[in-house]
Amino acid sequence: MSRGLKILLIILVILIAFFLASGVASRPAPISGERASVIVGGHTLSLEIADEWTERVRGLSDREDFDEETGLLFVFEKSDHHGIWMKDMNFSIDIIWLESLEGKKGQMRIVDIEENVDPDTYPTTFRPDKPAVYVIELAAGVSRNIGLEERDILDIAFKDVR
Repeated sequence: MSRGLKILLIILVILIAFFLASGVASRPAPISGERASVIVGGHTLSLEIADEWTERVRGLSDREDFDEETGLLFVFEKSDHHGIWMKDMNFSIDIIWLESLEGKKGQMRIVDIEENVDPDTYPTTFRPDKPAVYVIELAAGVSRNIGLEERDILDIAFKDVR
């Protein structure tokens, strides 16, 4: 076997190992059509779910607007300081990071909120002060209008609309 072919095989093995170690291969299948809802202060919000890597990268990019009763719920594989950016955004948003409460299905605590994040902030990436496993994006001003604050506990009900 030639030296060049050996080097190419080593590089290929390293790339495969990196791919497997990064968790990309073990990501859950998409949950297309699934939504969640949360009731806060008498307001019901319908949340689209972004649980695939490509959905989370896209977020609300390229949408023209987003109404005040709708949001986007990012579901990550593990708790971390997940960053959100405003790439290709056409409107401002509120970003809410949440941690899951142990043993409390559907209950999540707000760990950080960034309000009225403008599209012009790109390429800045916004990260929470504390690790989170979920992120909700809402139209700008909604979190304040419905009274969301750090440490609030939200009950999120998942539903399949397929």
